[in-house]
Amino acid sequence: MVFGVYSREEPLERIPGFPSWSWAGWATAGSGIHFVVRPEHLIHIHSTASWFRFKESKIQWISNIGIDGADDYSRKPAPDFHLPDNLQKSEMDNVLIFETVTAFLPVSFSFQDLPFGGGRKIFGKYFTINFPSGVVSICLNPDWRHRQGLCLEFILIAEAMLEEEYEREYDETQHILLIETDKRGISSRVEHSLVSRSYWKSANPVNRTVFLI
Repeated sequence: MVFGVYSREEPLERIPGFPSWSWAGWATAGSGIHFVVRPEHLIHIHSTASWFRFKESKIQWISNIGIDGADDYSRKPAPDFHLPDNLQKSEMDNVLIFETVTAFLPVSFSFQDLPFGGGRKIFGKYFTINFPSGVVSICLNPDWRHRQGLCLEFILIAEAMLEEEYEREYDETQHILLIETDKRGISSRVEHSLVSRSYWKSANPVNRTVFLI
């Protein structure tokens, strides 16, 4: 599998008026694309969430076409989600609603150099996520990080499934989002990261309904 990662010349910045879960919600200054080759047995992506949106005055399921493992709500009612208070009309149009698991994890306040080789220039800094089983690096804006507390919230959104013959040799990769949540219970994406399944399980994640804008 080959995927591209933008080499950024500055940390990602939000674009007002667009949701954080959309590519349109971010400004990226790129100097090129760095390609990483992944073994073929890691390309099987499984969605861990069923996605809903508020449309036409009701909550409707979003078909996860092309994503393995998505629940089919086309013939059953959507869950009875209780929307947060003070949700504005523009926010209702952009909010994604889903059930997932979450973990609050300590993240370092001191940053480090790029933890792996390559010629990418990234002016965001790498901080350390501390799992009970080990550590993982994540690229964050230092100013944003220093305004937060010790523990930050991460949610699971997908996992890379392995072919059966490779399950004992490799650890499945979990796709997690770092989010921040306001007083109303509305969350926004801060950054995406990858972590092994054993690391994520060691954090003892708990169930949570997320309202992501």
